[in-house]
Amino acid sequence: MTPNQLHLGWKPRAACKLDFLLPKGQTSAAPGNIEFALKYEQMLQQAVDHIKKAQDAMVASENKHGRPSQVQVISSSEGNILDDETAIDVISSSKALSVEIADKQKIAERTEAKIDDARKGYLPVAQHGAALFFVISHLAVIAPMYQYSLTWYISLFLASVARSERSSDLSVRINNLNGHFTYALYCQVCRSLFANDKLLFSLLLTMTVLERQGKVSKADFRFLVGGGGMASGADKRGRYGKGVAPLQGRINAANEGMHDEKKERGEESGKSASTAASAGDRGAEGPTMVNPASTWLADRLWLEAQQLSTIFPSLSSLAAAIASSPDQWKALYDSSNPHKMALPTVTITVNGGGSASGGVFLGEKLSKLERLLVLRVIRPDKLVAGLILFIMETMGQKYIEPPPFDLNQSFSESTSTTPLVFVLSAGTDPMALLLRFAESSRHPILSISLGQGQGPKAAAMIGDAVNSGSWVVLQNCHLAVSWMPTLERICEGIVSEKTNAGFRLWLTSYPSDHFPVTILQNSVKMTNEPPKGMRANMLQSYWSDPISDERFFCGCTDRGPVWRKLLFGLCFFHAFVLERRKFGPLGWNIPYQFTESDQKISVTQLQMFLNEFPETLPFSALLYLTGECNYGGRVTDAHDRRTLMSILSIVYTPHILDDLYRFSPSGIYYAPPDGDYQSYLEHIKTFPHVDQPEVFGLHENADIIKDQKEANELFTSILAILMQSQGVEAEEHEAERTPPSDSASFSTLGSATAASTVTTREQRLTDLAADILNRIPPPFNIELVSFLFPVRYEESMNSVLCQEMVRFNRLTDVIRSSLLSLQKGLKGLVVMSADLERLGNSMYLGQLPAAWASRSYPSLKPLGSYVDDLIHRLNMLATWMSEGGPPTFWISGFYFPHAFLTGVLQNYARKHAIPIDTIAFEFECMKDPPDLSPDELPKPHFNPPDKKGHYYRTRPEDGAYVAGMFIEGAGWDANHMQLAESTPKVLHWPAPVIWFRPCQVHKRREYANYACPVYRTAERRGVLATTGHSSNFVIDVLLPTQMPPDHWIRRGVAMILSLSE
Repeated sequence: MTPNQLHLGWKPRAACKLDFLLPKGQTSAAPGNIEFALKYEQMLQQAVDHIKKAQDAMVASENKHGRPSQVQVISSSEGNILDDETAIDVISSSKALSVEIADKQKIAERTEAKIDDARKGYLPVAQHGAALFFVISHLAVIAPMYQYSLTWYISLFLASVARSERSSDLSVRINNLNGHFTYALYCQVCRSLFANDKLLFSLLLTMTVLERQGKVSKADFRFLVGGGGMASGADKRGRYGKGVAPLQGRINAANEGMHDEKKERGEESGKSASTAASAGDRGAEGPTMVNPASTWLADRLWLEAQQLSTIFPSLSSLAAAIASSPDQWKALYDSSNPHKMALPTVTITVNGGGSASGGVFLGEKLSKLERLLVLRVIRPDKLVAGLILFIMETMGQKYIEPPPFDLNQSFSESTSTTPLVFVLSAGTDPMALLLRFAESSRHPILSISLGQGQGPKAAAMIGDAVNSGSWVVLQNCHLAVSWMPTLERICEGIVSEKTNAGFRLWLTSYPSDHFPVTILQNSVKMTNEPPKGMRANMLQSYWSDPISDERFFCGCTDRGPVWRKLLFGLCFFHAFVLERRKFGPLGWNIPYQFTESDQKISVTQLQMFLNEFPETLPFSALLYLTGECNYGGRVTDAHDRRTLMSILSIVYTPHILDDLYRFSPSGIYYAPPDGDYQSYLEHIKTFPHVDQPEVFGLHENADIIKDQKEANELFTSILAILMQSQGVEAEEHEAERTPPSDSASFSTLGSATAASTVTTREQRLTDLAADILNRIPPPFNIELVSFLFPVRYEESMNSVLCQEMVRFNRLTDVIRSSLLSLQKGLKGLVVMSADLERLGNSMYLGQLPAAWASRSYPSLKPLGSYVDDLIHRLNMLATWMSEGGPPTFWISGFYFPHAFLTGVLQNYARKHAIPIDTIAFEFECMKDPPDLSPDELPKPHFNPPDKKGHYYRTRPEDGAYVAGMFIEGAGWDANHMQLAESTPKVLHWPAPVIWFRPCQVHKRREYANYACPVYRTAERRGVLATTGHSSNFVIDVLLPTQMPPDHWIRRGVAMILSLSE
């Protein structure tokens, strides 16, 4: 033994006195003085001596019992060594041993080389497995319950190695291993994912596999997810008219002579490489082509098509192909299944988009991914359907068909030390399913719902069950946040040696950031969501208690037919309100979590009323209890409650007793003639698997909104993963293709300003920050504004203007300061804080930074559109400041439109000496004037996204002309000046100019109208205000209509001030 081997079994003995190192043996001298230094050196020397002596003793002890080495034999030999037989034997055996070792070493080297070669052959399998692990490790960004441990992952990998098909061909074996493991991972992970996230996981798996094969690049994926550039200066003169002075110049002109504005913004922000022009001057001189299909292709999509042509060489002729033959592309746009159609072959006749005339665009030559990129710029609402087809063609049908929920399979993969976790979603309660499973397994089960004071009881229950082998169910773990660390310790203390093999711990919880990660990583996770579709939901209702109970179903003996008709109607209503959520804000402003308990109590009350009132049908009482109490108790938005009551009136009506009554215009859904329980099930099974919007009272355009919502949710989750995994930095030092254009453009993902060809993320962010800084004007001079527009009793609009400018100054100050800090951070002048990192990531991904959103008006626009919109709003205020109040107000441009409306009411109340709480608005929709020549058009006072209102030269005597609103869910009949049905594929219709005319409440005109709510954004939801309405809500506008108001209520018709694009 050598001194370096002493650590293998060395323990201090009594002879090695190190007691002085203990606290009680330490000196009391303070560090830094002479006494401490001397004492320290003395004790250190003693410790070294003691350890040296102990080491020598141990070496001697070990060597005493070992075989003498050659050196020891030779050194101890006396006389001639050839006479020493012991020495000769030792030397001979050593030589033989050395030869044997040398031979074995050569064999080992050859074996090691073979092992290395074999190991290198399987390196693709290891790389494939490593890449997929990072896919699942980033799923926690989407939901905190998506946690998976490396130990579990390795065990799954080893199981795939054992179960995959064998082959003597290495390449075939590698393909078998990768294929088997990828699908096994897909099945295992899908079991714990919500339905909306399963397609996302399939897409991430597909893109990861294709990227490793070199068939997809990160740039391709980023464009597919986030789209191309948002051209902020795209031909604005052609779209909005000429003669609009630049915003910067108007503000400076208004300030001239009154306020010495500092000219430092140019030095601070620097000049953008992409542009030096202001918002009003941009785009007319650039190479951007005018939209050749403006009647059906949105400008945003046309701009993305141009950037797609510039970024990707294989699609360089796309924009020119669209411009050359718009009609061929319109066929693709009009198709109900554009993702399955072949792309057209077009002869190029127009220069542009990087392609010269005379070429040919060959749609059939494009790859599957390139077809998806084209689909994104033609029909983005069908992108999810296109992705499903792409995954199916690339990976196989099985990757778009998740395995069904199988509780028995999940249980078989668990052990007594592995918890089973149900991840809950709205409308699900796995307790009934679990009780039936325990009963079929003949296993005792104990359950407790966690909450305040239930933790000790749950701990005691687990302790008893560990010994007895019972099952324990802890429900609603998300409600016991403070007890979760205790649960984590309990689970860590459960070991197989001391636990009954029959014991199982079942946990249920909604997604929660406080749920212990260690439990999630080492558990079997499951999701069991409610069925999708009217048909499946109604079948579920009839298969569940109490309706499935024959005695309950036949409970109303005297009024059986009436009872069963109304029961069917109530089940239809329950499925209706659940499925309406998939249409987003068009269905419900807030996605309420209606549950089976709401239905059960309503069904019980229905039977009770029929039994207690045999002579009458108390529909008013049923409407109130079911709509206002049972279901309405969850509804917090006043307009959602109006919608709920309108839907309920479809089924709680005397007409339902008529066999010819239909729930929807199609006639598919109706209550069948009276029959037994099985006849109702058979009738429900005749319903279609895929529901059309008409059953929910919605227009066919609602399907487009639903598809867009699904696509937005999918890509939002992917963008979150990209940001978390720092995917935005993965190609920081890799040269990428960027659009070499001179026009100012913003990218929603993957590219910055289009005027400079940049190669790094930092450079793109630097140019983008400089471009925005160059466009944002200096703050409004509030002192000057207060001088020009003083507070006057008879003119409240002066106060509105000053307040608006103060709010916008705060916003632009935040934007300006954050961008300057980001520029300094990118140059290395300041430390890149976490806030600056988040700012840079959001800008790089084309998202509105959170730091700006906290000081901003509500907006759902991407970064490029948001900056354009902000410039328009500042433009409006600057024009108001320099030229006076406009004859028509662009209500969408106000930071706080409620103040503007209050100011209009105040002006009227003060002018006529009427209490303001006794007046309200009348609404008169103004007809468009006859066509005028360009010379007759008055100069616009501002630059809103539409021209409506520019024809009105003077303000009305009372009230205000208001423009800038968009109708969602309906259209507008300009001939009859009333609401009309939507035009196919037109999701938002420009509302007419409306005269907001104050009057006394009792003098308001009576006419057939629909109280159309006005919201600030298309999201519609917001914080519940003290008024009982959402903070997103502005006002109800009474619009003329010939249809009953319930028709538009179920259509979800509303007016929006700021669209998402």
